[in-house]
Amino acid sequence: MEYAAFCLKKGQADSIIKDLDDLSTRFSHQSEITEALRTNLLLAISYLQNRKWVQAQVTLQNVRDSRLIEPARNILVQSGVEFKNVFEDAIRNLVGYEPIAYILKLVNEYQLKIPEIRKSIRRQNSSIQFSSYQLSIRAFGKMQVKLGDQAISSSDWQSQTSRDLFFFILSHQGGVTKEDVGTAFWPDSSAEELKIRFKNAIYRLRRAIGNDSVTFTNETYVFNRAIDYDYDVERFTRELSQVHSEDEEDIQIKHLKAAMAVYQGPFLPKIDQAWVLAQRQNYEQMFVEAGLRLANLLIKNEHSSAAIQVIKKVLEQDHCNEAAYILLMQIYASQGDRSSIRRTFETCKQTLLAELGVEPGLQTSGMFDDLMR
Repeated sequence: MEYAAFCLKKGQADSIIKDLDDLSTRFSHQSEITEALRTNLLLAISYLQNRKWVQAQVTLQNVRDSRLIEPARNILVQSGVEFKNVFEDAIRNLVGYEPIAYILKLVNEYQLKIPEIRKSIRRQNSSIQFSSYQLSIRAFGKMQVKLGDQAISSSDWQSQTSRDLFFFILSHQGGVTKEDVGTAFWPDSSAEELKIRFKNAIYRLRRAIGNDSVTFTNETYVFNRAIDYDYDVERFTRELSQVHSEDEEDIQIKHLKAAMAVYQGPFLPKIDQAWVLAQRQNYEQMFVEAGLRLANLLIKNEHSSAAIQVIKKVLEQDHCNEAAYILLMQIYASQGDRSSIRRTFETCKQTLLAELGVEPGLQTSGMFDDLMR
């Protein structure tokens, strides 16, 4: 049958119809139902290629009536994907013919699931290599969108507004209306000006990253999460959600480390509009809380050196976090390193004075005094 499929790919259906018909009869007599189904399907495709509609309909009806039809859906899907063009051509000539419509329905359902299947496998087993995501999106530390392996450049976006509009739509899972966009980007525009500006921006956006990336339904523009994409913000939040669902500390540590590795800096650092600022602060707080939780788990499991590195990463993002300074002093105390305790407290004190104009809190000062006794 591999040879038959090869001939069909070459458009040489005539040369295999008789052999497939003979095989179908033999498999049926031997009660080899799966092989008979596979053979009949290839035979039907042969008839369709040769536009022998009556023979194709009879054979496809036998396939559709097979008592193995549901368990053998994968056979239909495999052949349907491989010869989808043949079935699509046939349905235009046999309008509404149910067996062909059924196969195309299975194929379309399968192809819609492919991006999610690929993403699920990637999450569960990073050793399995796939081609690049259709769309790779980075919002932490550096704003970047890649189409396949190619980064979308400023000239591809054509304007900063089209790039920012993409991230605006992406950041609102429920979607946005044209009026929402107008309020965020052009609050002083008239209705006519908004119409023109929005039309230009959405056109440039879709031209840069593909028409299927943003869908329009019920007056709402939504990022199409059915496509094959990777978004660092979603990876970050997904890893953190896994922490809360796990009881084993080793697994919690694994997910916390993964989340911290994803966070490479502030959310959308090149956009300072109001809709970004609250989200930026929220993600930074999530990062800080994850870092402190990870540090505590590492200390508990006697990985003090690793905990120190985590705390330093937290302080890079939040210079004035007194809880991080307290934790750092406690680690140095467990190591008997009084000079590092003093240096950490002095850094905390100077930073708070320089950035906030305040002294360390009573808890921080009290902890320092207790550790230095």
